[in-house]
Amino acid sequence: MFAELHRRAQQLEALNNELRRLSTSMIAAQDEERRRIARELHDGLGQDLSAAKMILEGIDRQHPSAGPLRPAAAEACVIIDHAIQQVRNISYLLHPPMLDEMGLHSALQWYVEGFSKRSDIVISLEVRPHDFPRLAPEVETAVFRIIQEALTNVFRHSGARRAWVSLVNDDGQVTSTVSDDGKGIPDRVVKFRPDSIGIGIAGMRQRVKEFAGELRLGNTGSGAVLEAVIPIGSFAPPRLVLSDSVPR
Repeated sequence: MFAELHRRAQQLEALNNELRRLSTSMIAAQDEERRRIARELHDGLGQDLSAAKMILEGIDRQHPSAGPLRPAAAEACVIIDHAIQQVRNISYLLHPPMLDEMGLHSALQWYVEGFSKRSDIVISLEVRPHDFPRLAPEVETAVFRIIQEALTNVFRHSGARRAWVSLVNDDGQVTSTVSDDGKGIPDRVVKFRPDSIGIGIAGMRQRVKEFAGELRLGNTGSGAVLEAVIPIGSFAPPRLVLSDSVPR
């Protein structure tokens, strides 16, 4: 009987490991698909709209006598400008190029400023140290997505007017905190009851687990707080090594 229990425990552990592997692979695939769609929107649809605007402007320059059509052409250009901006915004929200090019600090600053304007929620961002270092790409993506999802939940569910975002790199770990002055989180959600948490919280929790970290939810008496702790000791960013034969 004990041998059978041991065998089934091993089978269960193997299934849990496979489930975690599949979940991690799915998150990675989602991130890569977001990056691909963002690139296609920016380089494909965005360029087509820009070309259409240039054609309209060219027609206007070549046919100045077409007086009645000029207001319509100008209005069409305004509409295309708006569409180009919408495509750019969607592309950047799917995967901000700033995250790859300049790192987590700059990408978060850009996102928080834009989110505050769109949501009419006053958001304060604190980053320590001020010269926040680059992290491994997968860690930067995970932290960015967690904060993005947390702020989305603040907007959708909290009724808050203010929110605070904190990003701290200290003692071999990165701690991301999002708090607000809203109505708080139900206890069943704080306890991560499977029948109470949605896809967003489940996704954040899985991202943190991928790095052997921890996600915490709580209430402060004047709002809610989410904290994600990710150890980064074994997730250093790749370093470029130059040999003596390569010109500097």
